[in-house]
Amino acid sequence: MKQENQSLTLRTIVIVLFLMPINCYWIFYSENMWWMQFPTSMSLFFNVVFFLLVIAGLNLLLKKFLPRMTLSKGELLIIYMMMCIATSISALDCMQVLMPLMSHAFWFATPENEWAKLFWSYMPEWLTVSDIRVLNAYYNGESSLYTARHITTWLIPVLSWTAFIVVLLFVMLCINVILRKQWLERERLIYPIIEVPFEITRDVESIFKNRLFLLSFVLTGLMTLINGISFLSPAIPGIMIRQPDISYLFTSKPWNAISWTPMVIQPFVVGMGFLMPLELSFSCWIFYFFRKFQRVFASLFG
Repeated sequence: MKQENQSLTLRTIVIVLFLMPINCYWIFYSENMWWMQFPTSMSLFFNVVFFLLVIAGLNLLLKKFLPRMTLSKGELLIIYMMMCIATSISALDCMQVLMPLMSHAFWFATPENEWAKLFWSYMPEWLTVSDIRVLNAYYNGESSLYTARHITTWLIPVLSWTAFIVVLLFVMLCINVILRKQWLERERLIYPIIEVPFEITRDVESIFKNRLFLLSFVLTGLMTLINGISFLSPAIPGIMIRQPDISYLFTSKPWNAISWTPMVIQPFVVGMGFLMPLELSFSCWIFYFFRKFQRVFASLFG
């Protein structure tokens, strides 16, 4: 098979291996240290889209100066998919929960909660970390992972969970293979979130020449920049595109049952709406209001 017809090539693997640590570092700091952005809480990982956009831009330079080194569309999509998988494993509800889970039951056990009697005996040693000295360094810091005691204590649980995650991903891949024909060829389901990477890999140069895209990019970037400056310097007014909660406006029964109701304008969601089928975007609205109506109805007659 010719190089240009291949998608999974050595250079795609090298690129992904280079980007993975940067990607994980970005996710960890944004979701755990800064507690903001939360790229893995959205179905379209904007961190991966950013990497794809940068690579596609560099690919344009290669196309101009080193055309033989240009990445194909298949290679770009493979990079995107592999980065998405790496992001999902590093996600807020995956690895960021799994790592503390290995030791939580032992570190937070007290005589009052009696966890030691309740379920310590049911927890496999090869899936958990129970050494209190090691856990003291893990939770309190002022130590290093790279000691013989720490590495040997964490090694078996980490390898065991790694094997489980690999098997889990393989099973999910098998499920996708089984359902592919039914979903794609028979039901012809539409997946709006794949439109963005497809457009970037199809012809990234045309995207930057699209006036509507450039206008949207400038407007959303300007709003974000102004609001960021306003956050750092409150004397500068920001652009109100979100109201954290409007439920406080409804104080009487049954309307006060609507609970938390944010009013937010998210530019990326507006953009996604244009890529979604009309029936699907309408369903998002109607079922949101239907859920609120259920709460009010239950308060009125419950």
